[in-house]
Amino acid sequence: MTPEGQQRIRFLLLLLGVLLLAWVIYQAGPEKVLETARAGLGYLPYLVLCNAAYYLFEALGQRVLLGPERRLIPTAVFLRTTLAAFVANVLLPAGRAGAETVRVTAYAKYVGGTRTLAASAAFQVPALWATAILIGPCALVGAAALGARAPLTWVFAIHAGGSALLGCILFLLLRKATLGQRVGRWFPRFAARAVAFDEATTFPSRRYLSALGWAVAARVTEVAVFALVFLAVGLPVLPTRVLLAVGIQVVGGTVGEAIPGQLGAVEGSFSLFAGALGLEPLSSLAVAIPLLVRVGQYTLAALALAFLSPSLGRRRLKDDSSATPP
Repeated sequence: MTPEGQQRIRFLLLLLGVLLLAWVIYQAGPEKVLETARAGLGYLPYLVLCNAAYYLFEALGQRVLLGPERRLIPTAVFLRTTLAAFVANVLLPAGRAGAETVRVTAYAKYVGGTRTLAASAAFQVPALWATAILIGPCALVGAAALGARAPLTWVFAIHAGGSALLGCILFLLLRKATLGQRVGRWFPRFAARAVAFDEATTFPSRRYLSALGWAVAARVTEVAVFALVFLAVGLPVLPTRVLLAVGIQVVGGTVGEAIPGQLGAVEGSFSLFAGALGLEPLSSLAVAIPLLVRVGQYTLAALALAFLSPSLGRRRLKDDSSATPP
């Protein structure tokens, strides 16, 4: 598919997400949703901090997989790249893929493109396992609170099992199946890079465990986010309901992965499963909860963009001044 075709598809998916979000807010009552969300804005600084911690922990986990060469990346570059990747993930249509492109491009100068790409691919393993570790308890809570046969319980169980299984399959592909060499046989012109990719992913298993620790820490911040959001909208912070809300957020984000920013998909999931949280379907609370989470993300993205703009401007001036005049 041509780049123009991909852009059209992304635009149509974005439009679909906007329409879904608008419909959910309309059904819940825009005034009620705005009133509920506005009452919780006092917790916005804490939501921003939790979102920052989430992406910092994930960035540290991926950095572990770079091996000793990670010390070649200056701390300032690491922090700027983490902020830029977050902005790309939240604000750009490419989402997580765009964030990884930003990270690989920035780190390649210091540790090489192949090693950075290998670390990016390998980090999907602990990320999937950490998701399974998070959603597994959500499934148990769903079984206890809603019943083992409840649709949401099954959704959680399938998501947790699927994440764990995909993580194991990817781990074996990277470690045992010489994925790069296979790609090299299919595309001979990439053979040298493919072999280098295999070599870059043959690091000790303890690095996966370290990266998993950071990924799990990131998932813990998601639980903290929803505890704060429950406080913000005046709901009792019950561990069971908080875990159910986290599970709905993760499942909704997965379902809407093709939509930029998962726009509308997460809000729709909360409206669909509002009864599990003791809320009325399409109620202002059911819509305000994911909206407050989204506001926290967008606020951090705006702050990151404001911080990055001067440094990007200085870099452009530096590039222009170092250019050879015609």
